[in-house]
Amino acid sequence: MATKTDVQSQRTDEHTYPTVPTAGSLIGMQTMLKKRRDSMKRFMIERNIPNVGSLSGEELKGAAGASCSALDNLAPKVQWQHSYVAGNKTFCVYLAENEDFVRKHAQQSGFPADIITEVPKIIDPITANQ
Repeated sequence: MATKTDVQSQRTDEHTYPTVPTAGSLIGMQTMLKKRRDSMKRFMIERNIPNVGSLSGEELKGAAGASCSALDNLAPKVQWQHSYVAGNKTFCVYLAENEDFVRKHAQQSGFPADIITEVPKIIDPITANQ
């Protein structure tokens, strides 16, 4: 069994076996991802898509798959957090280095990005108690 802190593979003559990551390496990965996420900007993307609110679960699954394929090509420069689906629009929350990566995602996924708004602050019920 490997004792290194990084996620690595051990090679034998016939097979490659992944080693188990240690707690230290997982914490390091989480810290790195948090720093990257904290350095990214948050965007709300409004997409005009006729009848999107009436799509079936399978159709929404296909749309999410198309989005994820584009994200794979652009990672780690842009991340999809979630989307709200209503009537003829979606409102999507993304983290990205800048607006250009949001537009690249829209082009690669085939979905419109009609309005892109940077969201520098969030307010919620916790804000009232701070």
